[in-house]
Amino acid sequence: MKNIIAIKNEYSEEFSEEFSAILDEYKETFPDLFDKVQKAVADAFKTAMSNAIKTVRSENPRFKKA
Repeated sequence: MKNIIAIKNEYSEEFSEEFSAILDEYKETFPDLFDKVQKAVADAFKTAMSNAIKTVRSENPRFKKA
């Protein structure tokens, strides 16, 4: 772990700003749809994380107590 190299993406900040602007436009144009999609994505993420935690706990004895 001493020789960890971090890869920098010089365009990530620019992409983030552009993507945020696009999301803002969609939110203004389709507020109801945007809220429904945002909730669906959040629910899917929670389900995926829960499944991942269950898998790690069941397949690794060290994490069964966690």
